[in-house]
Amino acid sequence: MALIDGSQRMAQARAIDQTVLICLPRQTFLSKLAKVDPFFKTLMRILVANIRDMHGRYMIRPRSARDSINALIYNTESLRQYMEILADDAPGPEGLKRIKVIEAAAKELRELFKDHVDQRHDALSENDLKRPTEASFKRTNADGGN
Repeated sequence: MALIDGSQRMAQARAIDQTVLICLPRQTFLSKLAKVDPFFKTLMRILVANIRDMHGRYMIRPRSARDSINALIYNTESLRQYMEILADDAPGPEGLKRIKVIEAAAKELRELFKDHVDQRHDALSENDLKRPTEASFKRTNADGGN
């Protein structure tokens, strides 16, 4: 996809079995792409943009114990921020109190697992764990949740 839209690569791969890889030089790909009908190039760019958008909307599935704990913390913190911003619509102080308990427990779990060596590598990067901003919550709420 990075070859098509010039953006940063989104994925990496790790072989767990014997694998055959084919290296396609960038220039070869770009020269082939230059010969494609403009309609299909545009269609390909739209599809790549849609895939990138879906990646941005949904977090990568956790693979390791650390990933799972970080995803729990990320989602709990996001829910707490959402409830604080939309306090009138949220389940009130009791709901916020329970979210904070879950958040604290998840952070304690992360501390317990800090030296844990997992058989699987982490899949979540720092970018996947960035917090939503208050503006993004307001924008989402204003457009009906879309």
